[in-house]
Parts: sequence; structure tokens; C-alpha cells
Amino acid sequence: MTPLNLKMKAFGPYIDSEIHFKNNLRDEKIFLIHGATGAGKTTILDAISYALYGETSGKTRKGEDMRSKGVADNISTEIEFEFELGGKIFKIYRSPAHEIAKKRGDGLKVIPANAELKCDGNLIASKERAVTKKIIELLGFNAEQFRQVVLLPQGEFKKFLFADSDKRQEVLNLLFDSVPYKKIEDLLGERAKSSAAEVKTLKDRKEAYETQLDGADSSLLAEMEEKFSFAQKKAAELKKSSDAAQKSFADGKILAGKFEEFKNVTAACDKAKENLDAAEKNFTTAQSEYKNRESEGNLREELKKNKDKLVEIQKSLGKYFELKEKHSDAEKNLVGAKNNFDKLNSKAKEYDELLADLENKKAQLSGADVEFEKAKQILDKAKAKEKLLNEIARYERILAMEEEKLSVVEKDFKAAQIELERLQIVDNAARLASKLKEGEPCPVCGSLEHPAITQAAIPSVEEFQTAEKNLERLTKDKTQQEKTVSNIKGGLSAKKNQLQDYADTPDVATAQKNYDSAAENKKSLAIYQQRIEKGNKMIRENKTKLDKAADIKTAAANEVAKLEGAIAETEKKIPEIYLKNSAQLDADLRESQKKFAELDNAWTSAQKIFHDAEKDKSARAATLKTLQENFYNLKNYLADKVLPDLDTLKKISDDLQQNYEKILSEKAKLEATLKNIKEVSSKLEKIKSELADKEKIADMWRRLSDVANATGKGEAELKISFQRYYLSTMFKEVVEEANNRLKKMSNGRYLFQMKDAGKTKSKTAGLNLEIFDEYSGALRPVETLSGGESFLASLSLALGLAAVVENNSGGIKLDTIFIDEGFGSLDSETLDFAISTIIEQSGGRLVGIISHVEELKNQIPVRLEVKKTKIGSTAEFKFN
Repeated sequence: MTPLNLKMKAFGPYIDSEIHFKNNLRDEKIFLIHGATGAGKTTILDAISYALYGETSGKTRKGEDMRSKGVADNISTEIEFEFELGGKIFKIYRSPAHEIAKKRGDGLKVIPANAELKCDGNLIASKERAVTKKIIELLGFNAEQFRQVVLLPQGEFKKFLFADSDKRQEVLNLLFDSVPYKKIEDLLGERAKSSAAEVKTLKDRKEAYETQLDGADSSLLAEMEEKFSFAQKKAAELKKSSDAAQKSFADGKILAGKFEEFKNVTAACDKAKENLDAAEKNFTTAQSEYKNRESEGNLREELKKNKDKLVEIQKSLGKYFELKEKHSDAEKNLVGAKNNFDKLNSKAKEYDELLADLENKKAQLSGADVEFEKAKQILDKAKAKEKLLNEIARYERILAMEEEKLSVVEKDFKAAQIELERLQIVDNAARLASKLKEGEPCPVCGSLEHPAITQAAIPSVEEFQTAEKNLERLTKDKTQQEKTVSNIKGGLSAKKNQLQDYADTPDVATAQKNYDSAAENKKSLAIYQQRIEKGNKMIRENKTKLDKAADIKTAAANEVAKLEGAIAETEKKIPEIYLKNSAQLDADLRESQKKFAELDNAWTSAQKIFHDAEKDKSARAATLKTLQENFYNLKNYLADKVLPDLDTLKKISDDLQQNYEKILSEKAKLEATLKNIKEVSSKLEKIKSELADKEKIADMWRRLSDVANATGKGEAELKISFQRYYLSTMFKEVVEEANNRLKKMSNGRYLFQMKDAGKTKSKTAGLNLEIFDEYSGALRPVETLSGGESFLASLSLALGLAAVVENNSGGIKLDTIFIDEGFGSLDSETLDFAISTIIEQSGGRLVGIISHVEELKNQIPVRLEVKKTKIGSTAEFKFN
């Protein structure tokens, strides 16, 4: 994981900050997060940890506790962290539960915690738990392991150093993927259990078969086979006799049934004759009533016509009252339509007056756009003038500085000239003095005495060369500085010339005031224009409504007239007596309906009774005929037959069937016993052979499981599991890598040593650590290290872990490590060793160091400077 960008909003001391790691780190692999205590350095790690796992780096504060104090209620607390992993860009958004101001009304509302994870812009997980689960899957760490290996916060990064063997195994299990080794342990254990279960099952079956065969021998088998042969023969004889007896009984039952049927048919014929006589009497009576009701047909028709006429009058009367009610509603609608039309017409006049007023105000601001543009140009020119004045002031400051430099260079130049001339004079004097003779006057001073000049006083060649080079260098510096001053003067002169173009330009404050006034007029003009457009729109809309209201008023008037005509037409169909008294119509209709119903129901009933009686007579006649035919057929069939004794026939058949079934049961028992003895004997021999093979295999799996799972009970058995053995091997590599770093950081004093390394008789062996102290020549527990020493040891172990994980391609790539404090406990020399070791052996991964130690600013080229201000902390990258 390589961090790219981190956004913090209302999180800790950061109100709204963004840190661009990718754009600022460039190719640097180590950077310092520096700032005063309490400025917010560790909060950066809190934000990264919270974005990934919903937990802060120290796990002491929850996400909701990280909301900035005193922040405005309308600002949300949220983190957005972008990082690169495996060539893909991931962006994670997370926000803790917090309260913000309601968009409408007063008070606060609770925003629940939320999270989202995107990969290359596509959403791959949402909600807190799902995002955390996906992060663990991607990075290969849970939150606690991430703090122990990647994010090393204050106090937390020592946990892996001081962890017991079981806790250390949890981290190593994940880093070095020991799951296959654990699977082998579990698989061998399961194989041993299943194999032992198979042996037990076979032994149980063997004992069961032996119990079943208890007392069975060859003589018993021969006796049982003889009995079985006799039973087979006896069963065949009884089967033949039983079948014959059953047939005789079945034939007897059929004949007895025929005698019983003849008896029943005789009785049924007598009954059918009686029923037919009664049906003929009912038919005669129904036929007489039918003819009487048939003669009332004309009276029924007259009553029906009278009833139907009254029904039509009743419908017309109902329609009449309905039309009257509609007419009343229509008149109300007409009044409402007239009122609405008048109201809209009045509003149209108001709109016309308002629009005229707006047009007048707009005309007063005519030209505001042009004035605004002029004011804008003048303001831009005033700003340019102010910028030019600032540049002139800056040129004058620079000129003063450069002229002062030139003065210093000229002074040094003159001193160098004097020094070279002095050397030349001394050299010439020495040469002249070497040629003077006593008593001869000196050509310079005329003296006759010439003191001796020592060789040491004569300038050397090196002195001349040094003086000449110094003069040459100062000559160049003087020339260059003069050129610089000249260039600056030229630039200053050009700037002052440019200033003449702004002679009539006012200052920025005056121009800004004019600009603001023009902008306000332009804004007012735009507002009036918008209001005019809105007014025109309202007039158009009101016109549409007015036209619609006129149509509605016309339609309402037409509807009133239409209903008045329909009412007059309906009155013609209703007698005057019923218009005045509708209750009389209801009474007359009820009386007419009653009379008609009485005659009609009587006629309908007579018809039904007559037709039913006719059908009943025909059916009873047909029934008698069928029974009589059946009577004569049975009489002829039984003429020469005798009623059989069924009880005797049934007893003979039942006795034979019982004897047959008894011999069949005995035969089946003998057959089953013989078959079972033979099958059990065969299975017992087979299982004995299989059991011997399974016992050998079970013993093999048991011994393999004991070795892999360290479950052997003997003194010679191994006590370390296969998984722990593998992890101890990998941990040995980690310790070797860590020692390469610890040795340099501690200036050769300390080395890690694995406690009980190579031993296999202890379950805790292989992952325990001790420290070898070169000064004392003895081993001691890691817990005895001082604060600074334990910091170096933890750091060495973390870097060693990262190196071994990548070397073994365990599926996890540790691209980044963050180290929070601990450097303050180191002296200057040890600090140098620690930093140089981190730089040399970080393995190309990014290392972020959080510290307030000032000395680190000079050793690390890139730093993220964290500052605390009145409006929240800021973080800015800076370079040495």
C-alpha cells in the first residue's frame, strides 16, 4: 500500500486539509512528519487507520471522538484516503456517527456512520463492516496487526517485540501464510480420527457376526436343509387342495347371491306397482290446476302492462328530480365562473401597472452594463499600477542590497590591489637591496647605510600567485556585481517609465469603490430585467387563465339552459298527480306489482307441478318394466338350482388355507435361517481380512498426526507442531534480517537471539526472543532494554519482518511503514545510526517518521510540516 492523497474534514485539529503524498514526495523514500507537540502529527496516522479500519492508530479514541471541537454544525466529519495497491488505485471514504445542523428548521440531526470503497472509480464495497472486511482481504492485515507491522504508533510498535509466543504466532501466521501447514495438521488429525473410527466399526461388526453364529455347526445345517425339503413338498400339496376349496366356496357365494337377488326383485316389483298408481293420481290433479291457471293469461298480461307503465313513470320522476338538482348546481357553477372571470380580469390590470413601473426603473439604469465594464477596466488598471509600484519598491530594495554588495566587493578589490602592489614593492626593494654596496648611496633614499634584508622578508611565488588569483577573482566579482547593479537600474528605470502610463489612474481603493457601485447598478438592472421577464410571463399566464375562465363561464351558461329544456321535456311524461305527490306513485306501483306477482307466481307453480308430475309418472312406469324383466330372467335361471351351504364350504376352504400358510411360514423361517448363517459366515471371514489392513493404516495415520500436531504422549515424542516449526523457521529469517539493522543501530552492541531455537520438546519453542549484550557477553530478556534501546529493537524487528515477507512472496507487499516518535529517546550518535540504517535498509519502501526532534530536519530531505493555528492545524510539504 502506497499513500497517494489524504483528505481530512472536521477530524481532530484539521478542519479542512488535504495532503498530496504522490505529488510532493516525488522519488523520495523517506520523509519526516514534523511539528510541535499537540500540533496534530499523530492525527495523520489516526486518519489513515480510521479510513482503513474504522479505528484510530492508538485505538484509544473512537471515530466519533475525533470530531473537531468548535467546528460549525453544518460541516460533516469525514475522511477520504486514496492509495495504490498492486497497480490499482483505491479510494476509501469513511465518516463516523456525528451530529450536524438540519437543512430545514432549528436543531441537530444524527448522521450515522458510513463507509465506501472504490477501485479505479468503481464501487466495490459499502457500509462499515463490508468495507473493513474488504480492506483486511486486500491488505492482509486486521487493524491490530496493521499497527504492529505497518503503522507503528506511540507505545504500540513495541507490542510485537514484547509479545508472548502465541500473540507473535498470530501475526506471523498472517504474514507468512501458515494456513497450508495448519491444514496439513488438521487433515492428518482428521485422517487419524476417521481411520480409528473405521477400525472400531469393523470390530463392532465382527463381534456382532460372531454373536449371530454362536452354536452353528455342519450337523445343524444338514438337519435344517432336510426339514426345508420336506416343507417345500408339503406346501405344494396343500396349495393344490386349498385352491380347489376356494373355488367351490366362490361358486357357492355367486349362486346364493342370485337367490337373494330374486327375493329382492320380487318385493321391488310389488312396491313399484304401488308407486305408479300414486303417480297417476298426482298427474291428474296437477293437470286440472294447470288448465285453470292457463285461462288467466289475458288478465296477467293486462296487469303486467299497467305495472311496466308505472315503472316508466317512476324512472321519469327520478330523472326529473335529478335534473332539478343538476340545474341548481349548474347555476352555482355559473356564478362561480363569473366571479373567477372578474377576479382574473382585475389581476390583469394590476400586472399591467406593475410592469409599467418596472420598465420605468429599468430605463433609469440604462447604460449600467457599459459603466460596469469601464469601472472594471479602471480597477484592473489600478491593480496593475499598484502591482507596478510594488515592483518598483522591490527593485529599489534589491538595488540597495546589490549596491551594498558592490561596495563590499569594491572595498575587497582595492584591498587586493594594495596587497599585490605591496608584494611587488617589497620584492623590488629586496632585489634592489641585494645589489647595494656599503658606502654607495641608495638610488631610492640616498642613504650610505644599507641594513640587510632577510630571505624570509622576500615574498614567495605562492604569495604572489595567491594575491594575483584573489585579485583576478575579485575583479570578476566586481565586474559581475557592477553588471547586476546596472541591470537592476535599467529594470528600475523601465518600470518607472511604465508608471507614466498610469498618470490618470486612481488608487485601488477609489477604483474598487467605483467598481462596486457600478456592479451594484448592473446587478439591479439584471434584477429589474428578470422581474420584467417574470411579469410578462405572469401576464401571459393570467391571459391564458382569463381566456379559459371566459370559456368556462360560457359553458356554464349553456349547461343551465340545456338543463332547463330537459326539465320541461321530462315534465310532459309525468301525470300531474304524481308530480304533486310522488308517494301516491310508489303506492300505486306496489299494489300493481303485488297483483301481478300473485297471478304470475301461481301460473309458474302450476306449470312446474304439472311437468314434474308428468316426468314422475313416466319414470315410475319405466322402473316397473325393468324390474319385471329382471324377475322373469332370475326365475328361469334358478328353476333347477338348490341354495348352497356357504358356512360348510367356507370352513373347509379356511382350514386348508391356514394349514398352507403355516407350512409356508415354517419353510420361510428355515430358508431365512440357512441363508443368514451362510451370509454371516462369508461376511465374518471378509471382515477379519479387512480389519487387519485397516488397523495397519490407522496406526500409520495416528503416528503421522501425533508428529504433526505434537500430541504424542511419550518422552521421545515431539512437542512442537508442524505449523509452529514452519513459523519458527521463518521467524529465524526475520531475526537474521532484524540483526543486520539492530547491530548497526546499536553500534555493534546488541543482537537478537531466538530462545529455545531448534528445540522440539516444548510447545512454546521457536518464537521466543532474547537479547545478546556484547558489552556483558550475556543473554537477557528483551523486557530489560531501556526506552531508546527497545525503540531501536522494535524498529529493527519491523524492518526485518517487512524484508522477509517480501523476500518470501507471502502475498503481502509492505510498501509503506510509518514510525511515530521514539527518536527523542536516542542520543545524537545513535540517532545517526538509526536514520542511516532506515535509509539504507528500508528495501525501497516508503518510510514516514513522525517526530518533533529538530535534529531530524537536517538529516531527512523532505518533511511534512504540521502547524497549529487558531483556525485548525495545517500540513505542508517542505524540502531542505
